[in-house]
Amino acid sequence: MRTWLAGLTLVATIVASGVVGIPSGAGGQEMETEAEGTAKVAVRIVARRLADGRTEFGLRQQLPDGRWAAAQLPRLRFVPPEAAVGRWLTSSPVSVSVALDSPIDRSAVIDMRIAARRIDDGRIEFALQQRLVEDTWSRRLLPARRFFPVGAVAGRWLASTSLIVTTARSGATEFGIGGGARSGDTLVASNFDRTCAVTLGGGVTCWGRNGLRERFSTATIGNVVTVSVGPFVNNESHTCALHDDGTVSCWGPGSDGQLGQNVAGRVYAPVRVPGITDATALAAGGTHTCAVHADGDVSCWGDGDSGQLGDGSRRSTSAPQRVPGLRDVVTITAGQTSVCAVHLDGTVSCWGWVPGGSSLSPRKVPGLRGAISVAIGFGDACAVTAVGNVHCWGNNSFPRPGRVSNLEDVAAVSVGERNFCALHNDGGVSCWGRNTSGELGDGTTVTRSQPRRLTGISDAVAITTSIEVEQGRSHACAMHRDGSVSCWGNNRVGQLGDGTRETRLLPTRVVEFGDIHVDRVPAEPTEFLRTWMDAVVAKHRGRFPWLQAAWGHAREISAVAVLGVGGSVHHFCELAPDPVKCTVSGYQVQTIDLGIAVHELAHVYDLHTGLAPRKAWGAVQLYFAVKMSECKDVGGNLDIDVELLADAMLYLVAPHHHLLYYSSFDCPGSTGVPSREAQQVLRSGLAGEVPDWYTENITNGSELWAALRKDLSLRMLFNLQDEFGGLCSKSWIHDWHVGGDSEMPAAGTNPFRDGGC
Repeated sequence: MRTWLAGLTLVATIVASGVVGIPSGAGGQEMETEAEGTAKVAVRIVARRLADGRTEFGLRQQLPDGRWAAAQLPRLRFVPPEAAVGRWLTSSPVSVSVALDSPIDRSAVIDMRIAARRIDDGRIEFALQQRLVEDTWSRRLLPARRFFPVGAVAGRWLASTSLIVTTARSGATEFGIGGGARSGDTLVASNFDRTCAVTLGGGVTCWGRNGLRERFSTATIGNVVTVSVGPFVNNESHTCALHDDGTVSCWGPGSDGQLGQNVAGRVYAPVRVPGITDATALAAGGTHTCAVHADGDVSCWGDGDSGQLGDGSRRSTSAPQRVPGLRDVVTITAGQTSVCAVHLDGTVSCWGWVPGGSSLSPRKVPGLRGAISVAIGFGDACAVTAVGNVHCWGNNSFPRPGRVSNLEDVAAVSVGERNFCALHNDGGVSCWGRNTSGELGDGTTVTRSQPRRLTGISDAVAITTSIEVEQGRSHACAMHRDGSVSCWGNNRVGQLGDGTRETRLLPTRVVEFGDIHVDRVPAEPTEFLRTWMDAVVAKHRGRFPWLQAAWGHAREISAVAVLGVGGSVHHFCELAPDPVKCTVSGYQVQTIDLGIAVHELAHVYDLHTGLAPRKAWGAVQLYFAVKMSECKDVGGNLDIDVELLADAMLYLVAPHHHLLYYSSFDCPGSTGVPSREAQQVLRSGLAGEVPDWYTENITNGSELWAALRKDLSLRMLFNLQDEFGGLCSKSWIHDWHVGGDSEMPAAGTNPFRDGGC
């Protein structure tokens, strides 16, 4: 079980108005009233530019009469002018003395330190950290006004907004070893390119695929003791969290009832599951969810097509229902279409389409006794016994578990797709099985049948391995006692959380992610989209300014449809007064997903005339019209060149998000991703430069007209109408647009002025 190790030293709870969440105690609750022996005081960071280019900073404390004390200047307090962009520098500690209203303790000294880093535009960002027990430091707390400007006058002190420091008894400072993987008492859970973890403060943070969106979602919940991420189904997975009061919150796709809500559809702000008030363990499956009650019963809800609700039928329900005849359960795990539960007597019951067979009702796993936890992967399941052994089964007749040799003193196990990791009671981790992308964490990609201890991990308290939809994309993570996490394996969408996209063959620490305050997260889907997309654009606009241009137009006309998949952009073109003007009138997504959102923004940039440099972008549009003219749309309904152009723009921003059209259109020689030539043409056009392809292939109006006829569109005419002296006449455009190919100039003509008119 998860345990809290509560310290007795005084620490600070720092509240940053409007910016970050509030660190809290073991239960994760925010303070409502002050306990005896507590007090509050305001502090703020001050900084000034020196004549030699350095930036000096310090801390000021507000006095009881409202005045601000002189700045305390730490010994290490300078940001050099040559400081690397993005690297956090920290000061030496600064102590703040706070008076206490207590007959025992009259005052408390709180140690803090200031963190600073230079950002891309030359400004300096400041933050504050509090000292915890054993000389550890809290996460960085960000004041609302925290940026030191580039052009600040030398010698003039500038101040941040205030942070309120509250003395309180310390809460959780460490985690204890937890139970099974991706369910039960798990503190960290992975599936399909994404990982979520419980924080020491009782919150949840996520990284990997759509990690920023998930951090917006989880900013709204607290008091969490378990997080569970469902396996990937239909390009999505839902997530659920168990709170310390026995309630459960879920978010994500809900069309099969897996969120426990009466209304089907996706939910981005976590919602409580009605009727669950005494849960002690939790497991999210593919499209179903189960929870253990305090009395040992189990309730499940969602899709029941494979019998995963355990009621003897294949019925589905969005309301939690008790599993008939199932008693004395202590923990639970779920696979894509299955569930296994550990009973108080150490036996294990499974139902649904489980490794090795299927059953519509709970069925005891034969030959298995003394189990304390269980985990289901893709095709395999494993259980840990009270004596620390691991027994696994799957892929044959209904299970007959076999013991894993050379593996002892195990507390929990996690199962991926032919890969396994075990957590030892001493905090070590052992892995074995398939190792295509380094998911065994041993520094190699060599598959290994025997477990081997990972180097560098000796204080783990939880372990998780992911189940992927494509072979060779698995990863694994371990949570450390101090709440930090290390991950290894495939990292193509940042699922290792180290700030890169590089595969890691050895455990690598997850970086700290910026906190998102709950007040910034609206529950209404469209406002959630806008808030999240603001952050996405801010993150990427330095490398991709076109995102800012497109979102600047689309933001106010954006909307989220709760049902359906994909997205759409609505536009119309006017032929007068100056032949063509195309306007985007609607931007809609059915799923708030980075790939979908960026693909549709690419349409906005492409279809709304005036956002892109005309000639350069017209050359890009022409390239895709010419090169993709031989592609076939199996559905027969879409503008192939338009969709492939949007997919190529997505590829530059997020190369490993799903490229629907590159994978579905039948294009000669296609590899499923944009060619190098296509990428280079696109980069040139986005930079406002006419691509070399255009200047090398289009040298006169006749060549341009021949190329335009491959797939003529109004948007291309708008961007290229002034080429080679301009069009001789524009009167035909309306007739062609209304009447079709027969109304446009003939194939062998040259409608541009360099042809003589």
